[in-house]
Amino acid sequence: MGLTVLKCGGSQAIKLGEVCADVARLRAAGGQVVVVHGGAGDMERLARQLGVRCRRLVSPLGFASRYTDTAMLDVLMLAMTGRAKPRLLMALTAAGVSAVGLTGLDAGLLRAVRKKARRAMQDGRTTVVRGDHSGRIVAVDPSVLQIQADCRLRSAARGRTSGAGRRRPDAAAGLRRTARRRHRRRHARRWHRRRHARSGAIMTLTDDCAVSVLHDMLAIPSSSGDEEKLARHVCKRLTELGFSARLDEVGNVIGDIGTGVGMTVMLLSHLDTVDRPIPVRRGSDGRLYGRGAVDAKGPLAAMICAAAGRPGFPGTVRVVGAVEEERLSRGGHHIARTLEEPGLLIVGEPSGSAGVVLGYKGKVDLEYKVTRPPTHSTNPRPKASEIAAAFWQALLDILGPNRDHGAFHQPAATLRAIRGDPVSAWLDIDCRVPPGFNLDGFVTALRQAAGDGELRLVRYVAGAQVSRANPAARCLSAAIRKHGGKPRPILKTGTSDMNTVAERWSMPMVAYGPGNSSLDHSDDEHIEIGEYLRGVAVLGSALDEIADAALGGIPISTRP
Repeated sequence: MGLTVLKCGGSQAIKLGEVCADVARLRAAGGQVVVVHGGAGDMERLARQLGVRCRRLVSPLGFASRYTDTAMLDVLMLAMTGRAKPRLLMALTAAGVSAVGLTGLDAGLLRAVRKKARRAMQDGRTTVVRGDHSGRIVAVDPSVLQIQADCRLRSAARGRTSGAGRRRPDAAAGLRRTARRRHRRRHARRWHRRRHARSGAIMTLTDDCAVSVLHDMLAIPSSSGDEEKLARHVCKRLTELGFSARLDEVGNVIGDIGTGVGMTVMLLSHLDTVDRPIPVRRGSDGRLYGRGAVDAKGPLAAMICAAAGRPGFPGTVRVVGAVEEERLSRGGHHIARTLEEPGLLIVGEPSGSAGVVLGYKGKVDLEYKVTRPPTHSTNPRPKASEIAAAFWQALLDILGPNRDHGAFHQPAATLRAIRGDPVSAWLDIDCRVPPGFNLDGFVTALRQAAGDGELRLVRYVAGAQVSRANPAARCLSAAIRKHGGKPRPILKTGTSDMNTVAERWSMPMVAYGPGNSSLDHSDDEHIEIGEYLRGVAVLGSALDEIADAALGGIPISTRP
């Protein structure tokens, strides 16, 4: 049995007895165990007892961290070495485990350089904060731990604190950061190549490879409800590119890549298309034609390629290809209901290589039916077809004179289908509504206008809108600028899986993807190959920006 690195947080909710029992079982099975413990709860309690103020800083990208001045540094060292560590050692001893407690100071295990200053948001402005005792690891002495194991596990076991002379506020976080840094910079490329060489699939993320990923996906028809063949193909390709991939109960494809230690970033797009296939071809005009090139196989393929190039991401990049987005978003609902909420979400929908989508209108699907007794056409009594036409006009009047499909903050309606004669009539109505729309008031007014007819609310999806200042939008905008673009905020009048997951999840989110959305569902659907490749590069850089922000500025890209 190999090495197990076990994280034990510092919250009061942690049950030390159960943690130590797990350690005892692992040791009895012959395994090596490194327990990485936190102490934030102990530190905050001690700070209150000593009257030391606990202060938190929020970075320009929205990430919060503790400010450690000289007084808080003393509190930290006392809490970690005098409370948290002894309590854990006593619990391990009680469980029959012989353990030794170390800090980064012991035998020069860790050495670090203190940061001179940090940037933080104060009163809506970015300011420079000095006097903080945080920093970054510059050296680790592995001989102190005496662990001989696989290089990836060894790097995870080495842990760290944030500097010579002090320990990070959360010891577990410090150890994870060293694991990420060392694994990323020294072992990621070699480990990734070895892993795929063993399976006979050396991963290369050249432009040709990225285009091939999309071309192969376009060649497999995947209308809503018939995505299984494409799903299995994408699952296999993800595995070849280094992901841990699977299909869930409803047919969604889920692929994870990264170190697995840290936050989860979800890249969510959809597999299905409308049911009008287009022959796949690569034109001499630098375009790739095919159903889904824009909506949304292009964005999904770009996400796959971007994530595949970041095997050392400090956490998990989870790429999801959902089913039936073009119908009732069955896949998106299942994802939001069954998976843990990620730390950050990017939804893959066409926005252009410089567009940042901050919102989508909501959707109200309605059916209206009416029947009337048979009568002669000259009878003055209203016929079913006339009543249905009058209901449609009443609906438009209820939405108001400013209704507009082109305006994000105004409602609009489309009469998708109509059947009728003097005896019976049926309407299929699609309304698009802004965030905060008064659905109850709208439906009440419609029922009053329905008369003898039957009104059915088929589906309601609320509108969704996020702030341009949220971390997802900031990181994506920074990535666009890095590749020479000017970020362009967009509010879309359609609906996407952003609406679907926003009903349950509240983490920072944004939508992005290469492709011209005006080509959605068209018979000329295509994507500019150059724009697609820029989209891959932007998404890759966005992942780097996210990791840099989460890690305090340490770059994580493993690609040249």
